[in-house]
Amino acid sequence: MKKSGFGIPLPKKPKKEEKVIENDSKEIPDSPPLDNKLDDNNNIIDIENDSNNESEEENDTIADLNKIPLPSDLIPSSSKLNEAFSKKYAPIDWHTAFQTTYNLETKIDDINVNIPIYISGNNGPNLVCLHGAGHSGLSFAPLALVNKEYRIISFDFPSHGYNTTKGINLSNESLIKQTILVLNYVNQTYNLDNIIIVGHSMGGAIATKTCEKILSNEKEYKDLYDKIMGLIVIDVVEGTAMDALPFMESIVNNRPKKFKTLEKGIEYMYKNGVIRNINSARISVPPLLELRDNFYYWKTNLMDSEKFWIEWFTGLTKSFLSCKIPKTLMLAGIERMDKELTIAQMQGKYKLSILRDVGHIIHEDEPAKVMKVIDDFIKTFRITPQLSQMKPVIGKLGDQNPDAPVLIKYDKYK
Repeated sequence: MKKSGFGIPLPKKPKKEEKVIENDSKEIPDSPPLDNKLDDNNNIIDIENDSNNESEEENDTIADLNKIPLPSDLIPSSSKLNEAFSKKYAPIDWHTAFQTTYNLETKIDDINVNIPIYISGNNGPNLVCLHGAGHSGLSFAPLALVNKEYRIISFDFPSHGYNTTKGINLSNESLIKQTILVLNYVNQTYNLDNIIIVGHSMGGAIATKTCEKILSNEKEYKDLYDKIMGLIVIDVVEGTAMDALPFMESIVNNRPKKFKTLEKGIEYMYKNGVIRNINSARISVPPLLELRDNFYYWKTNLMDSEKFWIEWFTGLTKSFLSCKIPKTLMLAGIERMDKELTIAQMQGKYKLSILRDVGHIIHEDEPAKVMKVIDDFIKTFRITPQLSQMKPVIGKLGDQNPDAPVLIKYDKYK
């Protein structure tokens, strides 16, 4: 089934969008309760009887998938939750992936902003991850589960995940400003030595433009300028994204508006190929839904951001190529490339990684393979936890002394 740049199945018939009511809570809540009943033997019973899919579910086993490993020491000890793990579409608590959370409370344009931040791991390099439209920072939970070496930091943009900020727009300027606030916050909290910005889809566009802004204003962003050492963009190309925009309204309206249970929301995202890894869907989909009137509705009304879609992606290629730091573009297929990016890749201006048999949300479909790409990227450019250990890459970047402790920044080698 053909997908849009937002990773949503293309529609058969357009329908009218139902407006989402925002949650006013400023706390990052625990994962929503599992909407199940137990029989006399404490076995889980699905509230909604789905007899039509019963035989299909029996044949569609989890064993056929490249699952996210779930270490036993990360699985909550609650007996009921452990039983739920054996149910195919049961939600997985996102705390198994992110053990540390913060609520960044600040003001942007006189509006109170509450940004949930999720952190996994204690060692650098530090990966600051930006999610795509309609997703949440917990889209990177699958990466956090397979991560063994790095610190992964993600956060929710307004009206996404557990960010309940109201009255603030999703323009480039606003999203870049929020990203810089998060970068400054985690930099001050952890005294970071280095930062690699990772972005998926819309988040990839904002990650790129944030890097461009910081690297072109050294004096204004002096606390971040020397610490931005890498950019990783996941499955977004300006031309492909712009081509998909005319179809977005129909695509969004084609989705189910509500689900009787969280399991049904997870099942929809998996069976429609939006997320191709069942365990990824189990951990990343529940934060996208909220319970209202005994049904689960999408938290994010994508059509509310329609007026910003064009500006998100306009100028993305130019911004990406202008960032004078090590960077990689990770795509789900070579057909997503455009002419300008193809020429630049052949000239060695960035690293290109193509993953096969994945959908738009690559880091959820194949988290282990994505982490391998990230690991190779970090080792290739020698981005280590301490600035004193940094060494230049010899070759096209220059002929510096390999023992000289310098930052990896292309503009340093002119």
